[in-house]
Amino acid sequence: MTLNPLKPFMPYLRVYPGPVILGLVMLLGVEAVQATIPMILKWAVDTAKAGLDAGGLFDATAGTLTGSTMGDLGMYAALMAGLGLVQWGMSFGTRWYIGRVSRLVERDIRSAYVRRLVTLPLAFFQGQRVGDLMARATNDVEAVQRFLYFAYRMFLTTILNFVLSLILMCTIDWQLAIYALAPMPIMAISTRWVSGKVHTGYRRVQEQFAAISTKVQENLSGIHVVKAYVQRPFEIERFGLINDEYVARNRHLINISSLFYPFTFLLSGVSMVVILWLGGLRVVEGSLSLGAFVAFNAYLVR
Repeated sequence: MTLNPLKPFMPYLRVYPGPVILGLVMLLGVEAVQATIPMILKWAVDTAKAGLDAGGLFDATAGTLTGSTMGDLGMYAALMAGLGLVQWGMSFGTRWYIGRVSRLVERDIRSAYVRRLVTLPLAFFQGQRVGDLMARATNDVEAVQRFLYFAYRMFLTTILNFVLSLILMCTIDWQLAIYALAPMPIMAISTRWVSGKVHTGYRRVQEQFAAISTKVQENLSGIHVVKAYVQRPFEIERFGLINDEYVARNRHLINISSLFYPFTFLLSGVSMVVILWLGGLRVVEGSLSLGAFVAFNAYLVR
């Protein structure tokens, strides 16, 4: 098993260097903007808090915000809005280029698969189920496309999110950052266990889908034999059993997901409660500013 999940697809990705590089650059830009916005929020909250402490945030006589504070907050709001637009544009570009590459790679793999099939001898097809060949040409190739578009993009996003957020959290308060990482070993172990279960379960689902395709192909190609020997009820029953097994295997995958994701949310919730308690005490004591605490929680949510 290779540590580089893209290694099997590199011959196909090398054909499209431009879209791949543009997609990755825009992805980095999106993460950089997302990492910057909480810091701007920190500055805005600290500015408002300083104005309140100095009594210069609100003019009681006029019933309005003071000009200097209003200008600072307006500047931060405009900066966040501008970064939000930039993030939207780069996020659109990321999905456009990575999605384009994933579809092109899907086309190339499917074309290579068909070219390989037509060169194989007849003896090969006598030992292979048609359903297996169809499943590889449809579901398996589509799984590659989904991996390149969704899984790989989300994997990079998660890594960048984690690294950038952790670095900025440590610059705010490294002790709180360590407390926030406390549930991570449990989450890593559970994720490793679930990934193995999902991999095995997905393979079993694909095998059953191949069995369904084979059964349909056999009945369609041999429909005269089925009717001649009055095998319609028997074949319907057999197909029903295969179909029910396909549903059961998919439900097994759903059960794993339904248990895993709430568990991760529970761990995140526990971490959030601890940070709110300890960080709130630091804000009360004055060792941590309110804006820094707001930014820290924003990074923790990410």
